[in-house]
Amino acid sequence: MAFLFLSDDPLRSEIAARRLGQWLPMRVMHLTDFCASGVHLLSPVIVDIDLTDGEAIKQAKDALRDIPSGISKVFITRGKSRAEPYQADALGGAQTIPSVPRRSDAVKLINLRAQAQGGRADFAVAEVPQVLLHTADEVSSLHDVFYETVASGQPLPRAQVVCASELLAESLKDTSIAAWLEAVKQHNSYTYRHCMTVSGLAAAFTMNLGFSDADVQRISIAALMHDVGKVKMPISLLDKPGKLTSEEVAEIRTHAAYGAEILLDDAHFSAEVVDIARHHHELLDGSGYPDGLSGKAISDPVRIMTIVDIFSALIDKRSYKKAMPAKDAYKILLDMEGKLELALVNAFEPVALASQSIKRNVGLQRAVA
Repeated sequence: MAFLFLSDDPLRSEIAARRLGQWLPMRVMHLTDFCASGVHLLSPVIVDIDLTDGEAIKQAKDALRDIPSGISKVFITRGKSRAEPYQADALGGAQTIPSVPRRSDAVKLINLRAQAQGGRADFAVAEVPQVLLHTADEVSSLHDVFYETVASGQPLPRAQVVCASELLAESLKDTSIAAWLEAVKQHNSYTYRHCMTVSGLAAAFTMNLGFSDADVQRISIAALMHDVGKVKMPISLLDKPGKLTSEEVAEIRTHAAYGAEILLDDAHFSAEVVDIARHHHELLDGSGYPDGLSGKAISDPVRIMTIVDIFSALIDKRSYKKAMPAKDAYKILLDMEGKLELALVNAFEPVALASQSIKRNVGLQRAVA
């Protein structure tokens, strides 16, 4: 059941909704469109309004008055005034969370939902090393920064990308790709999970190929940036709970060209990173996009990323399909001979099979970012 996120300005709330959407399913709605009698509420309601504006407060009071007493209201605070927490309390807020939520804030929401359901938490997680949870949060936070910088015309955070790539490589040296993927699975948003999965698999693959630390970092940086063009698309499309229409597929496919355009405009990333962002959906037989490249026109780094990207999509779950077992996903790669470089697919086998899920336990993950 999705958590309802009410806002008097959904554009202003985009970052908060995206951040919470990493861990929890979110349904964003304009405050004026909300009617308690028309919504079946089982989870806390997140409310993001200007808590210093009298008209916004009045609007929220009118909209929220019919919410059942057993449903908690959690308010976003933005640090504009020390009075914000007191105003949230006056509106019946059970908790407040900041405008850039962290894992601990998602845990608050899970606990509130569990209390409303009789004290039972149903958040299934694996026993994942804390270092991987921290690394996953650091990597996923890049997407929020990408969105903010692209929207505002600011430079992309190259230093933060380099730092995240180093942190990921070091984490994988000490753990396993399977453990990394378990940390990634705790993020609800497919868009966030996919980039983190691709980044981890790319790092593990290049390590397994015997690349130097510097070359592993090069590919890892490209993996972190490969889908940067998706920041130009609404999260409702990227994480649509169902299969895409042909028109939506066409729109999604523009992300590759957008990504290259963003990187070229930024001018702080190498030509290799731009090449991977634009061409990671190209196939050796010319049937890929956006440029229909074939054969030798497709670089070796792109060939690596294409294999990792396809495998990642196969082993991840979506609302309309189950996650495919690693061995079945790898067989599909083998069946794509002529589209993918078979020598690289063969070399990817140990990484693919090592990515199989580790044993999971049920409980509430209390570690915080």
